[in-house]
Parts: sequence; structure tokens; C-alpha cells
Amino acid sequence: MVPTQPSISFVLSTENVAASCARQGLSYTRSPDGTQLAVGHQVLGVPAPILCLPWSERGMYMFALALPIVVPGVRAEAVALATAILNSQTLMGAWAINTDKGEAYFRITLPTRGVELNDEGLGFLFHVIASTMEQFAPALYRVAREGAAPGSVIASA
Repeated sequence: MVPTQPSISFVLSTENVAASCARQGLSYTRSPDGTQLAVGHQVLGVPAPILCLPWSERGMYMFALALPIVVPGVRAEAVALATAILNSQTLMGAWAINTDKGEAYFRITLPTRGVELNDEGLGFLFHVIASTMEQFAPALYRVAREGAAPGSVIASA
């Protein structure tokens, strides 16, 4: 049996998330001002990083993964319906659409006050975000780009 090191607990901050990513061997980049991280990932075969976004003034830290396509304005309502259907089925996190940017994404927001995380917990969080997006990205793509009906395509995903 290989001895394991005790897990390091940390409060959510960009520095601590970056350190955890380094310990886990995850590739990431920092925003130019150093306050945000982008953890390497792919969706639909296209680079789509998991964004790590602090909301310090609100005591929250958001992790978000966007569908790597622009949702055409004419399909925004259908994609919004698809995200509403997905939200009714998703246990953790939320689907959203930013119609101004044509961006659909999945996010999980955690409190930063009075809560600690460890490498295993952060790794699990990244796994939930990535696997949730991977499960539903093809269906959302069909709704956004191929005109598929949200209810039927999400039900079959």
C-alpha cells in the first residue's frame, strides 16, 4: 500500500485554486490582472477552459464552462428553454445563457466564507462541471445550430 499525503484544506481564492491545480497537474493560465484562472479543457473537440472567477465582494467563487459556440440570436429562446429543462434535471450547478454574448454555459458557485476545500474536492468539482457539459453539449449544439427542438433533444441526451 502506497502511503498518501494528508489532504491540504484551503479557502477558495485564486492563489489557492492555482496551487491546487499545480499539485494536481492541471494546466491553467491566469488572466492578465492575475485575478482569474482558466483551467485547460475541451468541449466538442474545441479548447474550452473552465473559468475560475472570484466574486470576493459577494463572498463567492464561480467555476464556469461555456459551450464553445456562439448561439445565434434566432436560437437564443430555444437554447434558453433547453437550459431551463436542464436546470430541472441537474442536481448541482446551473445552466445559463447570456444572450448579449450568445454564450451558453454551465456554472457552479461556491461560498468563500466559512468554507474550506481540498484538492480532492476541487478535482471533483472540475469533474462535475466537465462531465455535465460533455453529457449535454452535443444536444445544446443541435438546439443552437441545427434547429432541434429543445424538449426532444434534451430528453434523448
